Amino acid sequence: MDETVFNEKGKAVFKKTVRYNDNKRLHEQTEYDQNNGVLGRVTFDEDENGKLKRMVLVQDGLHTIIKTIKQLDLGNSTEVLLHTEEGKYVGKELHQFNENNDQVLESIMDEEGKEFERIEWKYSEQGKLLSEEKHYDKMWELSEYNDLQQEVRWTVKRDGEMGAIEEMEYNKSGTLTKKIHRAVMDNYVAIETYDQDIRGNTVLNETVVDGVLMLHSERKYDEHDRVIEQRSVKEPFNGAPGVNTKESLIYSCAKPTVPLLAPVRSILDRKE
Repeated sequence: MDETVFNEKGKAVFKKTVRYNDNKRLHEQTEYDQNNGVLGRVTFDEDENGKLKRMVLVQDGLHTIIKTIKQLDLGNSTEVLLHTEEGKYVGKELHQFNENNDQVLESIMDEEGKEFERIEWKYSEQGKLLSEEKHYDKMWELSEYNDLQQEVRWTVKRDGEMGAIEEMEYNKSGTLTKKIHRAVMDNYVAIETYDQDIRGNTVLNETVVDGVLMLHSERKYDEHDRVIEQRSVKEPFNGAPGVNTKESLIYSCAKPTVPLLAPVRSILDRKE
């Protein structure tokens, strides 16, 4: 199944191809840019029992990583071995789950076994996500969630020093309406506000930095909640030039195919 997105001039700006296996599960998804270059590709290989055994990831059409998945005799744990396309071992991932099969740990290590990224999840007694704590490259991030599993606070530190704090607000329908970003290290405050239509799509987004309007963005959607028109005005900020854009989009498929590829980092994307 293929889908192409065109601008108002009829030029393809994005293309996506989707392939399924004999069991009608996703086997391969590829995304292309406007020049038909590969933005990303993920391929899922299953064993004879339909269990995921291997993932092949291609990023920017250049970097290929092969993930081989195996269960460990350490309770609810899974190990993922990482190799290049040439077969060189470059590291591994360790995933651990609790008795409810919720992931509680993800650890990524290099070829020498040194951990360079770690994520830990905590849950309430009712099984609701409370927090996600991430360590990587001298960075520390903490996301905190409310009873509706919505992120309400995000904190980041760099080299042990406070970098930024971000707080989120939602309406009664559970839709994000405001973000307050306090950049402690860079010394500014940015407030983002969102207006949604009755289907929950963001139709208006504005960003105010230290009291000055820096971004005004509007979107229109079709009956399948796909963006068909977007307009944004961005003021110069931190040396970056201002931008004023307007774009209309046309889809080759009457209905959406599958969601766009998110950065595939974990076996959780296909966990049974």
